[in-house]
Amino acid sequence: LPSAPGGVSTEHLVYSLTGADGSGSLRKNPIDIDEIGYFGDDGGSSSGGGEIVSSHCGGICFSDCPPQKYSMTVSDFTRECHIFQEGGRAIVVMRDPLESVVSRYLYEMKMLGRPADDFGGWCRETAERHKEADKYFFDEQMRGMLEGTPCHAEFFKWVQWYNNAFEMAKELKMDLHVMHHDDYKSAFKETVAGVVDFFG
Repeated sequence: LPSAPGGVSTEHLVYSLTGADGSGSLRKNPIDIDEIGYFGDDGGSSSGGGEIVSSHCGGICFSDCPPQKYSMTVSDFTRECHIFQEGGRAIVVMRDPLESVVSRYLYEMKMLGRPADDFGGWCRETAERHKEADKYFFDEQMRGMLEGTPCHAEFFKWVQWYNNAFEMAKELKMDLHVMHHDDYKSAFKETVAGVVDFFG
């Protein structure tokens, strides 16, 4: 279950589907569908075999991170997702890019114990910190597109993450189901039903 940084918690969705214990992390403790199954529309349990694993994959480092650390190829991204064979199914959770970046800002401030009262300052500070690295890493055309964009590194990561996720699914011949963060919040029952149908 790949979800971009700052996106909705896929783990919450999985626990809603399976009724499994919501403690711990799916990344460290995958759910075995053979043992638990998941709940269908009729309230019965179904099982399709395999494991459910949640992952942010790669390219998600926070602000203290130059471009050579967050830029990655599809192959690098796939390794970070811990996917090593073709086939299977994946759910990609999409979120509005600005909401995603703001969410990452709030999370980073919380982790650093700093007040979250200067989003613009955080963007400027990050851009200034990696200005020289950007010159060497990005070509002139890319720098022209990024110049003047607040938090350009964060938006680059957002675009790159989804490009890599969709390309990975294509290369590995994976069945793909796309969820939208707002649908998850405003139409939870319908969204869960869509995921159940996908796994069915």
